[in-house]
Amino acid sequence: MIDKRLKILLWIILLVLILFWLTPIITMIITSFSARWAFPNILPDGINTEAWDYVFKQNMDTYSSIRITMLIAFLTILINLAVGFPAADALGRYNFKGKAVTELLISMPIVLPPIAIILGLHRTFLRLGLTESLLGVVLANVIPTLPYMIRALSSGFESLGFKWDDQAKMLGATKWQRIRYVTFPALLPSLIAGSSLCILISASQYVTVLLIGGGLIKTIPVVMFPFLSGGNQSIGSAYGFLFSGMALMLLLIMDVILKRLYGRHKKVK
Repeated sequence: MIDKRLKILLWIILLVLILFWLTPIITMIITSFSARWAFPNILPDGINTEAWDYVFKQNMDTYSSIRITMLIAFLTILINLAVGFPAADALGRYNFKGKAVTELLISMPIVLPPIAIILGLHRTFLRLGLTESLLGVVLANVIPTLPYMIRALSSGFESLGFKWDDQAKMLGATKWQRIRYVTFPALLPSLIAGSSLCILISASQYVTVLLIGGGLIKTIPVVMFPFLSGGNQSIGSAYGFLFSGMALMLLLIMDVILKRLYGRHKKVK
């Protein structure tokens, strides 16, 4: 009897959490098709597709912002992997003097207020000529995402240790072969976790892209925010739903790429 009541309680809690999670999404979808939805009305006054017509037919910035958002996200991941992979290896598998201080410094972009970091970056990038450029926006997105990539990979390296690498070395595997057939497959969950965080954080940046990009680099959040902050709520909700779908698509693409690489390595092996 107790187990049955506990299961019922758990199912109720699960349904409440699912409903709590779905409510904003359902509200956003309804708002994107509403002609007018004023408080305290439970339902909108009318339904139309004007917001979606504007997003896909009238505003040509939509398609370019989707391409730029995806490009920035993937370039951010590539830079994070290039920088974070050796750093995570050192932090995860080696003990050295000043390791705790190094980990703290790497985590500073997470701890410090984002606006303080962005303003400092903006002044620096102005002197380097990186503002109003795609490269500047990508480098600015690396700052808040790199700590998450390093943390995810360092946990994977810590669990991996040296035992499998040493065994492969004893069997005659080269450094590249050990990375390709031992390290990479073992770190796949960490790679997926770190890359997922990088995609979500990078794609959702607004202030960073607006300041560093100077309004010339338009991502989905940059195009969407004016409608949410006082413009047309229906168009803002349509962009919000589009952004959610695009972020999900980016995660799926990244997951498929990593798993295909992993499967190819297993077949070769």
